[in-house]
Order: sequence, then C-alpha cells, then structure tokens
Amino acid sequence: MIVVVGLLKRCTNNGLVGLLLGLLLAGCQSTSEISESTAQQVVTPVEPPAVEAAPEPTAPTQAELYLWHHMRDGFALAEQSHPAIDKERKRYLRHKDVIAEIDRRAGAYLAVIIEQLEQHQMPLEIAMLPFVESGFDPYAYSHGGAVGMWQFMPATAKRFGLANDWWFDGRRDIYLSTLAAIDYLKYLHNMFDGDWLLALAAYNSGEGRVKRAVKKNKRRGKATDFFSLKLPSETTAYVPRLLAITDIIRNAEQYNMALPERPNQQTLVAIDVGSQIELAIVAELADMSLKQIAELNPGYNRWATAPTKSNMLLIPQSQQAQLEAGLAQLPAEQRVSWQRYQIRPGDSLERIAKKHHTTVNVLMTANNLNSHIIRAGRHLMIPLGDEARLPPLRMAEDKPTKYQVQRGDSLWLIARRYKVKHQDIARWNGLSSNMLKPGQTLTIYTNEPQHQTKTVRYKVRNGDSLSLIAKRFDVSVSALKRWNSLTSDFLRAGQRLKIEVNLTSG
Repeated sequence: MIVVVGLLKRCTNNGLVGLLLGLLLAGCQSTSEISESTAQQVVTPVEPPAVEAAPEPTAPTQAELYLWHHMRDGFALAEQSHPAIDKERKRYLRHKDVIAEIDRRAGAYLAVIIEQLEQHQMPLEIAMLPFVESGFDPYAYSHGGAVGMWQFMPATAKRFGLANDWWFDGRRDIYLSTLAAIDYLKYLHNMFDGDWLLALAAYNSGEGRVKRAVKKNKRRGKATDFFSLKLPSETTAYVPRLLAITDIIRNAEQYNMALPERPNQQTLVAIDVGSQIELAIVAELADMSLKQIAELNPGYNRWATAPTKSNMLLIPQSQQAQLEAGLAQLPAEQRVSWQRYQIRPGDSLERIAKKHHTTVNVLMTANNLNSHIIRAGRHLMIPLGDEARLPPLRMAEDKPTKYQVQRGDSLWLIARRYKVKHQDIARWNGLSSNMLKPGQTLTIYTNEPQHQTKTVRYKVRNGDSLSLIAKRFDVSVSALKRWNSLTSDFLRAGQRLKIEVNLTSG
C-alpha cells in the first residue's frame, strides 16, 4: 500500500490516478467475495477406508502334515477295474497291517523317493514300486540277477549310470538307484506314448518283450492296453499288484485302515563327500555311528568310498552342516589310511592299482608322480583297501535249511512252520514278490546269529586315542583293549589295532 500511495503522489494525471484507484478497489472487492465464498463452504469429514480383518489361519491339512496323505494326494494313475487287481487286493487285505508293514520297511527311504518323483513330475503311485519289487530291501537279490530296492539287472544298471565294482554297487544305493529308476521309467513312459501301465510292464519284463506284444496285437487288430497283451505271468501279476496296493492306500478308510502318521518332512539328504574317504571318518565327522552310515548307504562294499572324485552319501539332514564343516577342515592325507608298498621288479602302476583295488590316478596323485615310470626298490603310498572290508549288514549261517515249496504253500505258512518272519524268508531268497511256485527251493535260517561281526585292521593316526577310535567304530574302550591285549591307554601313530565291528546290534 505504501508503494501505491507513493505512486499516487508522483502522478499528476487525474485520469491515471482514477484508473489506479479503480483497480485497487476492484481487487479489494474480489478478495472479499472469495473470502465470503470460502467461509460459506461446508467441509464434510472423510470416512477412513474400512480395514478388513485378517483371515483366521487355517489348520494344516493331513496332506501337509503326513507323508502318506501327501503321497496319496499325488496319485495320478487312472483307477482301474480288473479281476487281476481284485485278486491282488484280496491277497493284501488278508493282512490288516499291510500299510503299517510297508511304512516300517520303507522308513525314511519313502520321503527320499517321493521327493525325487515330485521333482520329475511323476505319479506318486510309483513310490510303492519298491514294495512290489523288493519290499524296500536294498539287499534284495533275485534268482535272475536283479539287485537292490528297485531290482536292477546288471546291464540296465550300467546303462543308467549305476556303478558296480569292488568298492560300490549303485544298485543297492538308495538315492542313486532311485534316480536311475526314475530315468528308466521316464524313458519307458516316452517309448510307450505316455502309457504308464505299459511302461511299468516293460520295467518288469523288458521293453523289447512289451513292444513285441503290442505289435502282435496291432497286427491282429486287437487292443494294445496292458490288460489285452499276452505277457509273462510274473508281469501280468506285477502291474496289478502295484494298482492293488495303491488302491488300498487311496481308499484306506473304506478298508478300515489308517494311513501312518509319518511326518511329511525330509529327514535325509544326499551330499557329495568328494574323493575317497573312510566311512568311519565320515561317521566321526558327522557324530554318527558306523552302523548308521552303513544302514543309510548300503551300496558301499568296503571300508571307504570309491577312489573317484565324487562320492554320494545319504545322511540325516540334522548332521549335514557338521559333516560338511568337518570335511572342509579335513586334510586330504587324512581321508584314508595308507600303507607303504615297496615296488618289486616287474611291477607297474596298473598292476599295483589292480592288486590293491584302487586306480592309477589315485596312486599318481598320492605319490606326486608325473609319469607311469616306477623303479623297483622304491616305495609307494597305497590306500589300505585290501586289509579291511565293511562288514555286510546281513551274514548267512554256515548250514541253512533248504525247503522245497509244496502246492498250497505261502510265505506266511512256511514262516509259521519254521518260526521265522515271512519278510526274512523273502529277504534270504531275494524274492521280488510273495509268489511261490511248487518245486521252488527256499533257503531258511532258523537261528540267525544275533551278533554279526567282522574283524577289521585299523592303523592308528596322529591324534588318535582309544576313546576316539571306540566312538568311530561304535565299540567300547575295554573291548579295544581286550582285542589287542593293551595294558594302558597309550597308542602310537602307525600302530595296528584289531577291531571287531558289529553292524547288526542296536
């Protein structure tokens, strides 16, 4: 306003003064009108948006809680109706504890199998195939030469990458044989244009036989589904067995059976422990007993893993971090026991490696050799592979009973007669099913040894003590002293100890 008055004082032109005054008055009037208008507006309070209450947490489903319910939810094969399935179902239903028995046999293996099947998007009915094949027995051996839980023949095992040598039989390995079985079944599923029943039949009797049966029916204008093919009697019962046991699981409540409440969680993990290592050292690093390691890894034949760059071991998830940390800190030279070997005239690395069940590469690496040239009189460090063998989990008696199957016999009747378990008769004879034929000869052990042991030789290392060695081999210090006539706890590096390893006691 001061500025305006100053301007007015300077202006002598009355017209200009009048114009300026008019503008000022108009501005004041306009401002007054806006203020009055604003004052007359009613401010309506805005209601805050309604906040929806958080939904109540839902209780976990049975399929989320329990492994068997989860498996059942993953069944994907079409339900079938056929007299052959009815026959097998009736046979299974004679035993009201059949599902509980399967759960007992499968144990923690079942979660391993289900996890791999889900990763490959396969029907979870296939998780019951090891029951039909072997009763989930990794040591099962058929009269035809099939081995393991998935019953691999040697040629098929080799074809799908399962090693079988002095150190290791992949057909008995839980994790690797499951992967190989999945690969084989996927291959067969693709071969038979997505027909799972034909794929399963081929898994049992061979892909060539099933292909020939399909072609034969096509030529004759007949149907080519599984139940229309002419196949060996073992195969015609094999697929219905799987369909029957999975039908019982699918409709357990209808058959007045309860599915086991095994938690739906993976408790085992397969880890690569790297190059050759003693299983006893693995047990020590993982704070497990040698018996536990052997039970989870039945593929290993010896005291150590194979002399290769990679070796898989199945261990409890709870021990994984501890084992991996121990392996990372373990010096390479302490992974296996070694012996000093003097080279003889005529020796070669190949001959020495073969004699000691190792490889030329292992010998060259262990002895810092740049070539295959060796000289008589010098020494090589060799893995102590020929002096100790991992005892098998089962050992036979010297004089078993031989029984010839009669008409009307069953495993249960024979087991009752000899006061043994029918599962043991199947195990002793490598039976992949419960079917028996008149005239068939069975081996029966009426008094299996309660303590199955084998003597191994152990070379004392720097830092060893009797208590550490006792823990490693799951024996007592007093037993170590007794076996080796020790009068004190003192040990020296390089000393040899005799150890009676027992893998069957609880």
